[in-house]
Amino acid sequence: MPNRHVSDASSGSFKSAFQIIQTVKRPWEHSFCVLLLGILGIGLPYLLSNWMNSTREFHFAPYLDIELQIPRINWMIIPYVSAYLMGLASLPVLPFLAQKALTKAMIVAGIFGGIFFMICPTELGYLRNHDGLGAWLPFYQILWSLDHPYNLTPSMHVTMAYLMMVPVIQVCQSRLTKWILGLWLFSVCISIILVHQHHVIDFVTGFLLGWLCDIFIYRRAVIAYASDMVWSANVDSGNQRHDHDKDAA
Repeated sequence: MPNRHVSDASSGSFKSAFQIIQTVKRPWEHSFCVLLLGILGIGLPYLLSNWMNSTREFHFAPYLDIELQIPRINWMIIPYVSAYLMGLASLPVLPFLAQKALTKAMIVAGIFGGIFFMICPTELGYLRNHDGLGAWLPFYQILWSLDHPYNLTPSMHVTMAYLMMVPVIQVCQSRLTKWILGLWLFSVCISIILVHQHHVIDFVTGFLLGWLCDIFIYRRAVIAYASDMVWSANVDSGNQRHDHDKDAA
């Protein structure tokens, strides 16, 4: 293991730590299972608090009246739904330990989001009507049947998309790939408003929660994994030198 990377990992360099944990190889199925655990970690607190908030009488209205003039763009349901596929982009890019770190961040985000939803229940300002949906009606019916209009701030849809996509963008080498993934993330983020599932403040707070979990959970977990590997490598090296000196004596 290069000494520069060892030193950087010990001092908290994310880039060098990421290079170190890439040496840990696991079958893609392991990363996929870890990814599913992260999705459950962010999804179950949301669904549980959403159901509980649907039974409460008082809800805050986290929007300005002018926001209700934003038109619904029916086909934006496509990028909205595509957020659930974003995790697949991480499988060929993120090493196993980075996937574990990402799952930790998603679980923490899910817990914080669920707690905030229960403390501050909100209700959607847009009316859910079928007018003008045409062929898109079945997609919206499925969405509305699964998601009651109460868990708004922060948007866990944005938080999930951020955590699934930004770590991948950070390590991609191709500038074109970065732009494509960035455009995908942008389209998902604005879709929450254009399909009338959320309001502007939900986007802002969801993005902020994703950023905080990226910086303080995901990155720190990657550095911690790398530091553990460095420590183990130093211990093994010390033991080998001790055995060698013992044999020489």
